[in-house]
Amino acid sequence: MLLSINGIRKSFGETQALRGIAFDVAKGEIVALLGPSGCGKSTLLGIIAGLEEPDSGSVIWEGGNLAGTPPYKRGFGLMFQDYALFPHKNVRENITFGLRMARWEQDEINQRVAEVLDLVGLPQFGSRDIATLSGGEQQRVALARSLAPRPHLLMLDEPLGSLDRALRERLLSELREILQKTQQTAIYVTHDQEEAFSLSDKVVVMNQGRAAQIDSPNAIYRKPVNAFVAGFLGMNNIFEGHIAGGIIKSPIGNLPAPKGSTGDVTFLIRPDTIRLDGLGPQHLEGVVITRTFRGEQCRLEMEIQANRLSFSLPSSETQIPQIGELTQIDYDPTNTIQILSK
Repeated sequence: MLLSINGIRKSFGETQALRGIAFDVAKGEIVALLGPSGCGKSTLLGIIAGLEEPDSGSVIWEGGNLAGTPPYKRGFGLMFQDYALFPHKNVRENITFGLRMARWEQDEINQRVAEVLDLVGLPQFGSRDIATLSGGEQQRVALARSLAPRPHLLMLDEPLGSLDRALRERLLSELREILQKTQQTAIYVTHDQEEAFSLSDKVVVMNQGRAAQIDSPNAIYRKPVNAFVAGFLGMNNIFEGHIAGGIIKSPIGNLPAPKGSTGDVTFLIRPDTIRLDGLGPQHLEGVVITRTFRGEQCRLEMEIQANRLSFSLPSSETQIPQIGELTQIDYDPTNTIQILSK
């Protein structure tokens, strides 16, 4: 394994920022650290970069412990949300700054600057002043500067957070293409699940300094392990219930229980697996409280036995009920009801 994070702990006074987090990063892999503000993402990134020392645990790179290794000797690259570009230098000067500090030869610098500007789609921008660039262009320059020294590991801390949604989505696709093309190993910090899922090969969902779930984006979305992960992904139909005789007794009625589950449970009703055609093997009935158009999806909120549940349907669905309408939704319990860990 290229990078191993082993039981990292870090406290600031009485605040425990990291509580024994551990995961691995393979060569060429893009790993996203996903979680809410204050969960420890940026602190962990600082420890990997060598900007902070852990209280305990280790950062292992190619089998060697990086404890005591200063940031400049790690060969890692960093890219932040504010880009940290030098406003008094042009594009080329911003990119060459790190290469000159590393004492590259001038011919090597010229060749590398041309390579990275072409890579980020700005081949003719070398002489442009930073102040004349758009936010998206500045982001590309910052990426080119980070990639120029050929870092062993590229770490990106909310790099798209200040961009508007349309530009962010376009640059996300381009960023993944660039990282894959260069086979760049990367760690990407974000609080946005769409960014994490779109960009990464593996996601570390963080909560209060711990790894709540580590898996592929598809696996995490299809089967969140606990109520925190499900809720963070926007799946809020979470209830307590008791299973006996193959039935979940719950606040929204008696439901078929997944095989092998008994006793007190926390369970999720997935919002994205319902149907309105009357063909599902099971159904729930309730009144539509709100309906919200969200592009390709329409979000329904329904009151079912005095509990509010949210569901998503394709906006092309012709049978979407009106507000106030008593509605039956159909579902297959095998992919709609999921038992969560405590």
